[in-house]
Amino acid sequence: MTILKQRFEGLPYRFISGGGIMRAKAIELGFSNIEAFATYNREHPEARHDVECDMMISKFAEHDYVICEGRLPHAFMPCAFHVLLVCDIEVRANRRQGDFPNLSKGATHTSILKRDDDDEARYGKLYPGTNWPQTDFDLVVDTAAHSKRGVSYLVLDGHCAWLIKKGLKSV
Repeated sequence: MTILKQRFEGLPYRFISGGGIMRAKAIELGFSNIEAFATYNREHPEARHDVECDMMISKFAEHDYVICEGRLPHAFMPCAFHVLLVCDIEVRANRRQGDFPNLSKGATHTSILKRDDDDEARYGKLYPGTNWPQTDFDLVVDTAAHSKRGVSYLVLDGHCAWLIKKGLKSV
């Protein structure tokens, strides 16, 4: 996201992180991590924490010049440029291992799969049909095949192509 922020510096863009909103809510409610919050939300949909966070994203989506990253922005921003970042579970586990070296690789792998399952179950109930069908996205990028900089440039190039296709002005 840093490269994208640099690219759009000085322009009226706002950057929104769906995960950041979820993490802030988890901290506010006293959860130790996003995984614990995800599990709680799956087991207690009546608490409506997912819906509350999603409504915050939807509010941002009402404005122009918003760049939102997360698992469901395509559901809240139907007219936007949609990018899906995908990555093999082994690569994801290796990356996460770098962030949490005290966790075993097996525990890291299990944690990622559990969170994916929780998200799939929760969002499948809240928003049927929105669980990342690749056809809903304008660009799908496998982050395992590219550096962070490479992914950023693919997104920027894809966005420019999308603007041209829509007949909109490029930034």
